[in-house]
Amino acid sequence: VAPSVVNNALSCLASGTNCGSYKPVAKYPDIRGAMTWSINWDKTSNYNFANTVKPFLTTLP
Repeated sequence: VAPSVVNNALSCLASGTNCGSYKPVAKYPDIRGAMTWSINWDKTSNYNFANTVKPFLTTLP
């Protein structure tokens, strides 16, 4: 998925926002990470995943 989708999922899990129709059973404000299974994939896309998701993670409380 696109890094923006990952950011929305993290936002949903951390604070209950950007969830669309999904309703999480709880909020997880201490969530602090996300990963991709293939670092080579991120490298071939100029680290788009890391460069998009990392700055978002730093905005979490």
